[in-house]
Amino acid sequence: MLFASPLAGRLGAAIGWKPPLVLACLTGVAGFAVYAAGHDSEWAMYAGSGVLGVGFAFAALANLVVSAVAPGQVGQATGINTAMRTIGGSLGAQIGASIVASETIANTRVPAESGYTTAFVMSAAALGLATAAALAGPGSLRPGKATTPPRGGGR
Repeated sequence: MLFASPLAGRLGAAIGWKPPLVLACLTGVAGFAVYAAGHDSEWAMYAGSGVLGVGFAFAALANLVVSAVAPGQVGQATGINTAMRTIGGSLGAQIGASIVASETIANTRVPAESGYTTAFVMSAAALGLATAAALAGPGSLRPGKATTPPRGGGR
């Protein structure tokens, strides 16, 4: 997040906020795929963590939300964005923990390796859906065009 957020800010200011959000979702899919395929080695954990794209996504989504609403609605929109991000993070962590805990080594309460693999695959799938949602959302993927949606608002 330390490096990705400022990079997303520069990229988003130059070409719009939708491309960094889509890129963050796609790199997240790649990160969880690396986790699922190679979670038994240290390099895979480092590589997967390096490309998850969380900081990139947070910066891009916040700016996309701000650019999509009227100035008088920015506080409400960013508040809802923060609340939904917090709820999503909490639910995602609990769903992941439940998946891991549901697959145990026979006759023990110790999670099996397959539980982690399943959780990583499910996380990649969820980010695949997030990619589709980002693509369907406001904004353009083409630099030079209307890269951010016009400020909405009913007057």
